[in-house]
Amino acid sequence: MRARFFYLSTLLAFCAVHTASLSQITLSGHTSRLVTAYYNPAGTQVVTSSFDSTARIWDAGTGTLLHTLRGHTDRITEAQFSADGARVVTVGFDNTARIWDAGTGALLHTLSGHTDRVRWAAFSPNGANVVTAAFDNTARIWDANTGALVTTLTGHTGDLFTAIYNPSGTQIITTSLDSTAKIWDAASGALLHTLSGHTDRVTDVAFSPDGQFVVTSSFDRTARIWNTSSGSLVHTLNHSDRVNSPVFSPDGALVATAGFDSVARIWNAGSGALLHTLAGHNGAIFSVAFNNDGSRLASASFDSTARIWDVGQGTLMNVLKGHNGFVYTAMFDKNGSHVVTASLDETAKIWTVSSSEILPESAGWRNVNIHPNPSSQRMAIDCSTSGHGLLTIAITDLLGNRVRTVVREDVAPGDHHFDVELGDIPSGSYVCSIQSPDGITNRAIAITR
Repeated sequence: MRARFFYLSTLLAFCAVHTASLSQITLSGHTSRLVTAYYNPAGTQVVTSSFDSTARIWDAGTGTLLHTLRGHTDRITEAQFSADGARVVTVGFDNTARIWDAGTGALLHTLSGHTDRVRWAAFSPNGANVVTAAFDNTARIWDANTGALVTTLTGHTGDLFTAIYNPSGTQIITTSLDSTAKIWDAASGALLHTLSGHTDRVTDVAFSPDGQFVVTSSFDRTARIWNTSSGSLVHTLNHSDRVNSPVFSPDGALVATAGFDSVARIWNAGSGALLHTLAGHNGAIFSVAFNNDGSRLASASFDSTARIWDVGQGTLMNVLKGHNGFVYTAMFDKNGSHVVTASLDETAKIWTVSSSEILPESAGWRNVNIHPNPSSQRMAIDCSTSGHGLLTIAITDLLGNRVRTVVREDVAPGDHHFDVELGDIPSGSYVCSIQSPDGITNRAIAITR
């Protein structure tokens, strides 16, 4: 976590974070790191991709292994279901993509023709085609029913990272090491627009639900929203480090971004205004995903956790703690009651995160104010309690480890004021945890030296 890296205008109120052990199923069997884990549209199956050169399909309810997809001869970096859930497409560093029957695990087609590693593949919305992106500077469109090459998209001057269809299937967008994204006509393969403006590799992209906009992410520390009809830049969204995995909310009103600066951010897609900075991870955030109604956001981090956030409030709701390595992806099922995560520790986990397991802040807490924040030497903490008993205020790190207890005294109902000396606590981001008979509340604080 960077010292002196704080966001005053978006100070986060952490609401009674639920860190107790959540119900989980561990998907074990891969012999190298997992890169992705995704639900099928029905939420009944999960497909995982791994550096062990296999993808695997699992029963989402029981965690039972259904099929192991063998055939690639090098690491697999992506595996996705078709929109009807009947097929899976995988990509590998063996320069191929492959299409599989999700019901039987049978190999249907091998898509050969790329001359370097294939990084990404996605079905068209109607399932008729697949687009692949590779490190040979090209994307290719394939007939998903025959495996035949339809057309090759050429024009980039660097490795391609992603290629996806718009929701209607009429356009494809690609992202590249050459610092651009390009929009193509999906039927003809004609180049429609080159989105120029990023100053470093463009790592990922997402269409808005109506297809009128795209958001790109880049190692230049920005995400950018573009108009797909004109190719013009609409908004630039800033992080302080590399940005990955931008996503629109299901209604298109919001954009979420994942940062290597250890925060996720939620933006107003129409105005480009920053709404919330989601601080709490203690490592780079690799990906973010909304649930189906846009009320929750999942973030996956190199700190070995995933976290669930309340989108409207910008507050932390659950910490999914149990992996022993980087967590690369976190995805909600269609009901938002479960999340699947993929990790460097060679496992995926399915977590139950239903609303009954989310603990709200105690109703007894009111009027909590910490100032100045950030601070270098001391802070004033004001709060009100409704009950008698012991009140404890502790400073913890972002993983919940106690750094120092600064207040411990019996209190009566009413308003309270405490002047807290910060002493020699190093610069950084912390949590001020206040416990009393009313319950527990947590507030993000920053210390500068």
